[in-house]
Amino acid sequence: KLQSETETQRNILKGEMNIVFQTESGQTVGPIGQGTWYLGEDPDRFDAEALLRAGVEAGMNLIDTAEMYAEGRAESLAGDAARGRKREDLYIVSKVLPQNAEGSGLLHDDVRYVRLSITSTLRTSEHR
Repeated sequence: KLQSETETQRNILKGEMNIVFQTESGQTVGPIGQGTWYLGEDPDRFDAEALLRAGVEAGMNLIDTAEMYAEGRAESLAGDAARGRKREDLYIVSKVLPQNAEGSGLLHDDVRYVRLSITSTLRTSEHR
C-alpha cells in the first residue's frame, strides 16, 4: 500500500519512518533512501562507507547508485555498506550508463548491453 505524498511528509516530520512500499513477499522500502552521487569521488573528503552504514543503522533500507557515479566506486561503496546485512533487508538500486543501454538500436542488442551492465553492477556492488 502506498502512502500519499502528504501523508508521508507528515510522518517524516513527526519522525516516523512508516512503510511506503511493501512487496508481494512482504518486504518493505522505507520513505527515505540514500543517494551516492558524490560518494567515492574524493576518498579523503569523508568516510563514505561510514555515512552509508549510519543511514542503514538509522533505518534507511534503500541505497541509490549508478555505474557512472565515481566511475563505479559508488556501487562498490554501496556493496561495502551492505556487508553483513541480509540481502532481503536492504535494496541497492542502480542505473545503466546511457551508452550501455543503446547498443546498435536493435532491441535484442539493447537488452544484451543492459544485461552486461547489470552483471557488472552486481559484481561491483557484491557483498565482500
